[in-house]
Amino acid sequence: MNFNHYFNNDELETVLKAWAEKYPELVYLCAAGRSHEGRPIWLFSITNFSSGPDHEKPAIWLDGNIHATELAGTTTVLCILQYLLENYGTDEQVTRLLDASTFYAIPRINPDGAAAALSAPTSHHSGQQHWPKLASGGEPDARALKYA
Repeated sequence: MNFNHYFNNDELETVLKAWAEKYPELVYLCAAGRSHEGRPIWLFSITNFSSGPDHEKPAIWLDGNIHATELAGTTTVLCILQYLLENYGTDEQVTRLLDASTFYAIPRINPDGAAAALSAPTSHHSGQQHWPKLASGGEPDARALKYA
């Protein structure tokens, strides 16, 4: 894989689906949910399923790209996943690790923010949902927002 660029959402989905197809004995892929703009938030699970169900093993959680411009987090998670997949069965430590535990990974928690960050050279701090205007017409103070 070429890690010399930041993956857009389509590239990320292509990589994850290809790995799920190539390593069906080790990978389970599903959409854990959808973003504000309707993009899938991919949950990637890695374990040796023949040694037991994922939910019965100790687990390690990986996530990345929580905030819009934290694109390197996605790349880091992908590097770890690739290492585990490519070294299972040949590296004793990786094999033992995946036989006895599960890795759950969401490489990109914020696909909307990543799409915005990759499409425009501006600073985005979170998702793309719009906050309500104040009755005065001004922007709300984040401390004054009430969550339902």
